[in-house]
Amino acid sequence: MDMHTIPGKNFRYFLAFIAMSAAILGYYLNEWHTFAAFVEAIDFHPQFMQDFVGHYYPMSRHILEANGRNPGYFYTSFFAVLLYPLCTLDLQPAMIAWGAIQCV
Repeated sequence: MDMHTIPGKNFRYFLAFIAMSAAILGYYLNEWHTFAAFVEAIDFHPQFMQDFVGHYYPMSRHILEANGRNPGYFYTSFFAVLLYPLCTLDLQPAMIAWGAIQCV
């Protein structure tokens, strides 16, 4: 019998996903208590999305407008060119789009 024909089977997977997500969220809340503490522990920097804000975004804006790379940018120029469409946006919408891409 095909999995899609069993009533409720997909719903059970959905419930399991919700339960696991709640358990993970509970663990994170217990471990770090605040989002700021989580960001600093994971990124080793208090700025949320520091790599994007401090490196990817400025370099992608700079690469097509100037010659060469910014000091401190250690990624490939090709990566900066790939991110250029995001960097035509203001920083906040670009961060949201980058976060959405990270979720995929």
